[in-house]
Amino acid sequence: MRKINYFILLTIVLVGFGFSFITPTYAQLQNLENVNVKVISIDKISSDNSDVLKINVSFINEGNSASQILANTIFLVDSKQREFTSSSYLELKEKDYDVSSKDCPLLFTINVNPGLTENANLCYEIPKDVNLKYSLKLYESTPEICAEPIFDCTIKTFPINVGDGNSESKLPSKIPEWIKNIFVWYGQGQVSEGDLLNAIKYLVKQDIIQLD
Repeated sequence: MRKINYFILLTIVLVGFGFSFITPTYAQLQNLENVNVKVISIDKISSDNSDVLKINVSFINEGNSASQILANTIFLVDSKQREFTSSSYLELKEKDYDVSSKDCPLLFTINVNPGLTENANLCYEIPKDVNLKYSLKLYESTPEICAEPIFDCTIKTFPINVGDGNSESKLPSKIPEWIKNIFVWYGQGQVSEGDLLNAIKYLVKQDIIQLD
């Protein structure tokens, strides 16, 4: 009888340890509901077999407490519902991509204090498909943990405008920064068509572009 009691006690302890390892992993990513995302620029690097999207992103904490985002919970999702994890410069250099540690850093966490913004560079290797739409998808924890019914994870999706792979940084340098932002925001549905037309009129008026 005493041996059975020891066995039961040992089982309870092991189960307790199991939950103690699971809970911190989930708790690391609180307050994701207060995090907003704004894409600053997108560049595409092409190779024979695949492409790499370099995405410069602003994470905006609109809440009252700090938020922590794990890099392995930020996915690029295409219109085929395929999820791509980010790649660092170390992985991409092995595939002969010309990227630096600044372009595609080895990220683990992104910490954003309340009321502040934190920028990050994210790189995703994608197939050479055309005419696909993409979004950034943020999980409050890993997808495996969020799939568990006992966890109520926040999952947020932010559409991005990849287009032909040219980012605002590829535009002529004489175009004002605020004009570049309007084109990016229009692709994200954050400004109206009227705002976009006003931006184009400004470029024409300033002789930055010419319309035949």
